[in-house]
Amino acid sequence: MSTRRETRRSAARTGVLVGVTLVLVAALAAGAWLLLRERWQSGPWPPAAAAADAITCGAAMPSVADPGGGGVHLTAAITGTDGAPVAPLSALAIEGELVVGAQQGLPAHRALEPVLVVVDATGVVVGGTPGGTVPDPEDPAAGTAAEALPTGATVGASADGLLYACTPNGPTGRVLVPGDYQVYLAQTLLQVDSDGGLLAAGERLTVVSEPLPMTIDAVQEEPGSTARTALGNLEISALGLESLRIGDAPPARPSAGDIVVWDDARCDDGGRWVPAYADRPGADGVVREPFEIWTSNGVISQIAVRTPGPRTPAGIQVGDTLTSLMAAYPGLDHFNHHRPANEPEIWAIGNQESLLLFEVGPTEPGSGWDPALAGRILAMSAVNSALPFQLTSGIDTCTAPSPFIELR
Repeated sequence: MSTRRETRRSAARTGVLVGVTLVLVAALAAGAWLLLRERWQSGPWPPAAAAADAITCGAAMPSVADPGGGGVHLTAAITGTDGAPVAPLSALAIEGELVVGAQQGLPAHRALEPVLVVVDATGVVVGGTPGGTVPDPEDPAAGTAAEALPTGATVGASADGLLYACTPNGPTGRVLVPGDYQVYLAQTLLQVDSDGGLLAAGERLTVVSEPLPMTIDAVQEEPGSTARTALGNLEISALGLESLRIGDAPPARPSAGDIVVWDDARCDDGGRWVPAYADRPGADGVVREPFEIWTSNGVISQIAVRTPGPRTPAGIQVGDTLTSLMAAYPGLDHFNHHRPANEPEIWAIGNQESLLLFEVGPTEPGSGWDPALAGRILAMSAVNSALPFQLTSGIDTCTAPSPFIELR
């Protein structure tokens, strides 16, 4: 009896094990089928002119595959320069198209915004538009959802913005130095599943255009300028700009060495002191005078630098980032608690009277400012708290400054 009972128990156990095994095999098969179905529905990437590795600031520009005319590729052309050199911190626009070649259609994907990547003469990535090195998005909803594209399809893929030098393993930072560069238009496509969500494997394709030659030229001083000192050699501090000092009278008779001249035609009330230098782009790309001065009761009350060129003793200039400013001046004062969110942030160094103010693009979400200007120095002003002064971003230069209320 015991032998029969053992036999029945053994058979039962075997049946259970077989059943469990079949369930596991079925589950694995179903999972594999779902994965294959997901991958199949998203589709494989077609041959493309894509970067072999990540595009990283401070590293060599990766090689770009050549699929021939039948692969996915980007066309690109610089607009608005007619091939002429551009000034430092200029806005650059490149118009292009994402072209699906005849070899294979492009599966459904999410497309990140196209960016500009700047490479120097040694082949190293040195900058571009903010975010110009291709990002590594962690947001599952990154990019814009795009349906599958058939062979022969084209989609606009353009980018524009101010060109900045980037910091290795960090964001774009300082102004690109004059020299010869290559600019690429690059766009990253993220593979998706049948529901439009990013695949767990995070497969991506960074399509890169042919390189476009670009020269950044040193800004030439205005022909016939009477200024003796080059703009890039001017130093601004809390006390003033070179020989122009806050609280002093402006020069009565400009000499060949003065950095300002009197313009009788400026404004409607008898003229203004103006820089003896050519206009140039500011941090926002708008061409303007490199600096401005205001007087009150016969003395200089404010000197505002609004373009790259003049620097602080620590080497900071307009267009640099708040991060670099704080690194240069760890003891900065922050006066933002009295400023609306849509106005520049105010940082300063100095004492109770003499101050050097830095107007920085707002970093708060929802400020309405161009993200390219967030955390970037827009202007630097030498002021005395006993004299009238104000923010220089967007003001009418023919209006005398009114006292800046509640700075501290």
